[in-house]
Amino acid sequence: MKIKEIVLILRKNGYFRYKDRLIPAVRPGNGYGVALVLEASQVDKDFNLPYGEGILFLSAKVIKEILEALDKSDQLTFEMVKRGWEGERPFKVKVEHFV
Repeated sequence: MKIKEIVLILRKNGYFRYKDRLIPAVRPGNGYGVALVLEASQVDKDFNLPYGEGILFLSAKVIKEILEALDKSDQLTFEMVKRGWEGERPFKVKVEHFV
């Protein structure tokens, strides 16, 4: 698999909104998520993987882009709900949030 695009997706009232579709969210609450939209690549054919399965190799550049998108989704979520949050990747509250 290869990454077709990295998108920020709004989650509001228990649903993600993506391309005019409402998709139920697993967790409640409002905010933004980072989605990796994937597509088949040559390596999937080379590995002769069954339909629906894929293999993804990430470059340092793509990892940096994903981390930047996660930072942006944290910021947008903070602006939306007016607070930080806890979890595997807790939002880092900055001094300027208190000014």
